Amino acid sequence: TRSKLVKKVYEPRCTHHYHFEGSPGVGSNVDGYLELFLGPMFASKSLSWRESMRRVERTGAEHVAFKWLKDRRGNKGRKLKPYDTGYVELKNGERIPALLVRDAKDIRDYLSRNSGIRNIFVDELQFISGIYDLVFNLMPQGYRFYGTGLPRPFKRTGFGEVPALMCLADRINMLNSYCVTCH
Repeated sequence: TRSKLVKKVYEPRCTHHYHFEGSPGVGSNVDGYLELFLGPMFASKSLSWRESMRRVERTGAEHVAFKWLKDRRGNKGRKLKPYDTGYVELKNGERIPALLVRDAKDIRDYLSRNSGIRNIFVDELQFISGIYDLVFNLMPQGYRFYGTGLPRPFKRTGFGEVPALMCLADRINMLNSYCVTCH
């Protein structure tokens, strides 16, 4: 949220209701959204992401999940190409089908052929090049994005486009894991 001065009092306003010259094209008449599930490995990012997917499923809205093509977890031993079905494997053993993509262009191409889908779930955002521009350009059109990712690698620097996505996000779920040696 941002603060907006209204009649000598500051009021909180979300990005959908706070506009200024040069602001991103998110308006109150659209339902675009970005929710991030971020943190290190073993922080249950994918389980939390799955809960958001269940909420969308309960509404009956169409949705699609994407996964980076080079992430071989859950797809070992298979020769894979873009748009094949891969799996996001959760710690509880559940396997979520996800279309495999090389980059954001693959996602954009898929969505252009499937115009009714507005809820997009992306696993491991940090590996998807071009994801920031895709989200930035599609949110004003009413697309709702839900993504997991690592905000930084072990060197504590930004990882991929995740830091920029954090600036666009409507909600950031920063999750943590714990050290098995310390705890």
